[in-house]
Amino acid sequence: MIAASRNGHEAELPPHNLDAEQSVIGSILLDPALLDNIGQRLRPDDFHAAHCRRTYQELLAMRSAGVPIDGLILRNRLHADGAANVKASDLADIVDSVPTAANALHYADIVARRAEQRRLWYVAPRLKELASDYHRVISDYGAWRQDIDGILGSVSASGTTGDVDYGWLSFAEFMAQDVRQNYLVNGVVPEAQGGIVSGRFKTLKTSIALDLFVSMATGTAFLDRFTVPAPVPCALMTSESGAASIMAIAKRIAAAKGIDYRDGPHLTTLRAKMTDPRHLEVIERDIERHGWRCVGIDPTYLAFADVGEFCTNVYKMGAALEPVTALIQRTGCSLLLLNHSTKGRMKDVGRFDPPDLAEISMSGWAEWMRFWLLLSQVEEWEETTGTHSLWMRTGGSAGHAGLYQLSVIEGEHDDRGRRTEWNVSVCDVVKVADEKEKRKSAQKAAQQERKEQEHQRRLQDALKTCTEFESGRKLRELAGLSAKDFGTAIRSLLKVGAVEQSTIEKRGQTCDGYRLKDKAGQGGTRRDGRWDNPA
Repeated sequence: MIAASRNGHEAELPPHNLDAEQSVIGSILLDPALLDNIGQRLRPDDFHAAHCRRTYQELLAMRSAGVPIDGLILRNRLHADGAANVKASDLADIVDSVPTAANALHYADIVARRAEQRRLWYVAPRLKELASDYHRVISDYGAWRQDIDGILGSVSASGTTGDVDYGWLSFAEFMAQDVRQNYLVNGVVPEAQGGIVSGRFKTLKTSIALDLFVSMATGTAFLDRFTVPAPVPCALMTSESGAASIMAIAKRIAAAKGIDYRDGPHLTTLRAKMTDPRHLEVIERDIERHGWRCVGIDPTYLAFADVGEFCTNVYKMGAALEPVTALIQRTGCSLLLLNHSTKGRMKDVGRFDPPDLAEISMSGWAEWMRFWLLLSQVEEWEETTGTHSLWMRTGGSAGHAGLYQLSVIEGEHDDRGRRTEWNVSVCDVVKVADEKEKRKSAQKAAQQERKEQEHQRRLQDALKTCTEFESGRKLRELAGLSAKDFGTAIRSLLKVGAVEQSTIEKRGQTCDGYRLKDKAGQGGTRRDGRWDNPA
């Protein structure tokens, strides 16, 4: 940080975050019970601002003495102790600047990290001096290394993480916590968790993610289906498609939603290195600066490229993802990573079957993610009209789950080779199954009808060869029909009046005989199935 010095020149200030320090104090005044937890995380010298450091010190003293923590009592104790650097207006400003104590532990973590940076900042000149002492490295490397370790050890020892504290709670204390799972997008994106969007080639991962982030930023329904409770600041980092492609997609989505560009998410096509602490620090800084509630990283194979051959080792990937989890916990910002699915499907899974968690490519992702959005094709996409029929499976540790069929029409190409539409519709898998079953039943009925019509035609052809009533057995042989198919066909022809039925004699036995209707009315009598005087 830079501040103006007394002689007018700029002077660098040590790392600190005044807003976070004041927020910690304000949160404790709003909810004194927080001091038990914060007191294990922070010491007075972790605060850079003198009035915050002195106020926090007094709050710890009040807790130790069993004095109720109250703003008026605190102010009187500070005044009585001659704490001139803490003004009444300071305390009033602190309380007024913190509307809720819900994020107190997050602010405490920021203060602790800045304090650790500050301690390193103070010893940096000495480390730089040692780093430049080439002669000593050659002549007495052991002592040189010992001095460096001593300095770094003092920085670590002076921090608040020297003694590990897991914050154990009794079962009653744990169950008494007011913990709720909120959603940024109902049934899709939970708050303060890590998630994955995964799919194969031509499943619109980036486009659907862009619709998701535009929806969160503007408070419009994701894919015109999933409700966004309230608009939230968010950002998408997509480094694979290129600025021109992202802009074209974003224009179509914005037009379909009828939103103003000023209300959309932050975007960049630069690539983050998620295994580099410096990049994570910058992302965290930007989250704090803009108040982002969700950040998307697209794609994982570029963001985690430094993992290299270890991408199939779940333990190595766990180590690479642990800092990302810590970032989510510190900031309360959800992170959504866009990953690829495996190229091939398991033997017992059809090409166009719904997606499964086991198909997420590479190790570690399925274990790390707390929510997911999986995509796969229902059928081949239609390139001319840009029509995609996709399966979309959602789910998460919070308990939400769903399987949907997603239809996306991107439209034909314009003169510049760009798609022109963003027309989306989502259907529950139950409705999809019902419609599929109805179509299947209709197709089966039509097929059966065609089959029966063919049987009737064959039976009529057989009847045309007979000039007399003929037995059903003989007609079945002539038409080449089974007894069942003959029965169905003859009943249909009788019903429409195309055939008439009569009892006839065959080889001294009576049986049912049939002939075409147009043979009737010729007069005469029947004997052994023949007319005595046929016309």
